[in-house]
Amino acid sequence: MFTVKNVRSFQGRQGIGYICDLYRNNEKVSTVEDYANGGYPYGITRYAAELREYGKTIGLAYSEEIVLNCIVDSVENNVSIETMVVEYKKFLSRINLLKLWL
Repeated sequence: MFTVKNVRSFQGRQGIGYICDLYRNNEKVSTVEDYANGGYPYGITRYAAELREYGKTIGLAYSEEIVLNCIVDSVENNVSIETMVVEYKKFLSRINLLKLWL
């Protein structure tokens, strides 16, 4: 199970960025830095496959970036990961419909 602590968010070039501590099974494994500049977040490469697998267990079978963003958003919004997964699925389905329309 993954979670994050010490989330600090800020405005980046392409949205909201954040820096946080990534925990796996209550043990700190990395400091993650996503500057919202369109690049890949620093600090998750080593755990990418595990994050994708964790995403599948919570019903979010997407990239490690989306799974991590969902975890961060659940902590920042003080809601359960299950609640945030439902919101992410709604959002992602709207994006897929928009792609079909364009």
